[in-house]
Amino acid sequence: MFSGNFANSSFDEGRNYGVVDNDWQDVDDLGALFEADWSQKKPDLACTRLPVSPVNARARLLALIDGARTTLDIEALYLNDSALLKAVAAAQRRGVVVRLLINDPSFGLGDGSAERGLKTAGVAVRRSGALFIHAKVLIIDGGALFVGSQNFSRSALDSNREVGVVVGKKELDLARVQRTFDQDWGASKAL
Repeated sequence: MFSGNFANSSFDEGRNYGVVDNDWQDVDDLGALFEADWSQKKPDLACTRLPVSPVNARARLLALIDGARTTLDIEALYLNDSALLKAVAAAQRRGVVVRLLINDPSFGLGDGSAERGLKTAGVAVRRSGALFIHAKVLIIDGGALFVGSQNFSRSALDSNREVGVVVGKKELDLARVQRTFDQDWGASKAL
């Protein structure tokens, strides 16, 4: 899974995250999803752990956010889906330490207004500054990671075919991902 596009800029510039997923069930599910889309049939995603838009991604992302108990770090191009915004604010209210790092609105993608609402609700919100952020990442309690192609917007969750994956410490060096987020956070600016 990769948060970038298949363009040189996604590999050479800015921040994207990728996960090599060797889980045979995920690979089979991705193949079945491709075949269903190719045949223009409804995919059967009942048993998959993959968040897939527009089928189940919003519900799965909400479950991840709602399941956060201690920390929730989000690095994204932007976050303006109303259900996700409400869930992030609710996480903050229940005592989860939430940090949201979005792409600087000066890049012309998103204006920061939805994210400013989270800042008003007490969420630590920062913008990237010089770094272009194209990432779509949630780090939950330092023990689980979502990475995918879904922007955290209504159109990406309701209208586009997007796919992500949720992995844990046994599958990925989450400490490395956390260090990268922390470095980006340290280089960011107030929204």
